[in-house]
Amino acid sequence: MKADQFTRFKIRNVINNDDWYEDITEYYEYVLMSLGSPAIGYQFYHSSINSFIKNEFKEIPKNKKQILLIFLDQQISYNPKKTETNFNRLFAIYQKWLKYFPFELEIFGNLKSHFSKSFPIMKEKIKGNRYLGMGFYKIFTEKELIEFLGKKTKEILSLVDTTKLIKEKRIDLAYKTVLDIKNKTHELKQKTLLDEFKLGEKKYIPTIKKWLENEKSYFKSIKKELKEIKQSIPTDKPKKTNKEEIKAYTFKEIFTVNDYEKYINALHQVENPVIDENWNFTGKQKGSKGVVCNWIKDLQTKGIISGKYNRQILAEVCNNEIKDFNIGKDGKTFDNFSPKYNDNYKDVLLEIVT
Repeated sequence: MKADQFTRFKIRNVINNDDWYEDITEYYEYVLMSLGSPAIGYQFYHSSINSFIKNEFKEIPKNKKQILLIFLDQQISYNPKKTETNFNRLFAIYQKWLKYFPFELEIFGNLKSHFSKSFPIMKEKIKGNRYLGMGFYKIFTEKELIEFLGKKTKEILSLVDTTKLIKEKRIDLAYKTVLDIKNKTHELKQKTLLDEFKLGEKKYIPTIKKWLENEKSYFKSIKKELKEIKQSIPTDKPKKTNKEEIKAYTFKEIFTVNDYEKYINALHQVENPVIDENWNFTGKQKGSKGVVCNWIKDLQTKGIISGKYNRQILAEVCNNEIKDFNIGKDGKTFDNFSPKYNDNYKDVLLEIVT
């Protein structure tokens, strides 16, 4: 049997190499694949190699001989249970986790976009085989995926420190987070009442609930301090001007970063731009002005635009810097939620600037 002879030759030639075990076992797997299914002649092949290692090839070190014999014994006795993987169920479990995790909170940035583009089904790294030119991997069972998502939930939540919002005096984002947490807590209660759960899917829900309740308690305990900090932050108002000297705020002044232009340029780099490369407003569809305002407001909540500027100043800057924008002086558009921005622009803009 040529496979038997080739394997013996392989063992003789690589037994003293650094990767001797990987080389021999990968070649063994290669031979098994070549025998077909069912593996015709496998019993003879296995017995011959076992005998060669145990009795005939005297040059093999004792410790390596024992390791190889254990490997061969596992190959002849291993009889894995046949389990059918339901990828649709795994996908449904992962999508349910995406729905329940509080990604909507601004403090999680664009994490939902990141996790929505991934689907973690592999529980072990791919093991390659140099002779087969392919890799092998093990995927999660439904129970294992739920365990993984439970650990991932704790891991992500542990990275968030909402006390930083107070320390850094990001008061607008702090107040928004309070409201978002209240909404998510209510939403979570409603969804868990109506959804059906299987195989312990609910395992990560208590962790999310406890985290939301803890954050609610924290913000409630500092309600007085939060109000005092907000009152202590000076609000810049547009300076009075006369005909001889006109003072106009610019993007450069309100941004806290030097490369501020890339954040404005992003508005014309999207698929349906709302400004052109010269910062002329081109959005003709309904809601286009809301896209610009929501983007500017998001940049302010992230600290990229200074939080000390009120909506009137933001309106003044946009009216001055973006030709034909014209949203008026009161800036109320900055307080309006834009579904068009949230659904079609937000994640794309964040990807452009990061």
